[in-house]
Amino acid sequence: MTAPGGTTPTPVATPVEAADAVVADQRRRLLRRGKLIVVGSGIHRGQLTLEAYYAIKHADRLFYMCNPWVTELNPVAEDLDAFRAEGKHRAVAYEQMVDRILECLRKGENVCVAYYGHPGVAVWASQLVIRRWATMDC
Repeated sequence: MTAPGGTTPTPVATPVEAADAVVADQRRRLLRRGKLIVVGSGIHRGQLTLEAYYAIKHADRLFYMCNPWVTELNPVAEDLDAFRAEGKHRAVAYEQMVDRILECLRKGENVCVAYYGHPGVAVWASQLVIRRWATMDC
C-alpha cells in the first residue's frame, strides 16, 4: 500500500518483535566483542602461573609492560612501553595504551595484557582498561 505522497509506510513492530530485535542486537554485540584477559607476569619468569602462560600463548593479541621474554610465547606482541616517552605525562601514555587495547577488543580479538608483578596492584592502566571494557556498549 502506498501512503499519500508516494511513500511506502514503515511497518510498525509489535512489542514482541521490538523486544526480539533488541535481544538479537545485544547478541550480535556480544558475539563480536573480544575477550580481555589481564595477567601478571611476576617479577621473573618462574613466577608465571599456568593460567597466565596459557592466556599469553593463545591470545590473538598480546600487549605487555613487563620483561620482553613474554614475546617468546606469543609473536603477536606489542610493547606498551612504546607509548611512554621522555617528558610525556604518564596519564597521557596510559590513555593511549588503553585506547590501543580497546581498539583490538572492538575488532573482536581475544586480547591478553601482561603487566609486571601483580596486574591489579599499582598498575593504573590495567584497572582503567578493565573498567572501560566492562562498561562499553560496543
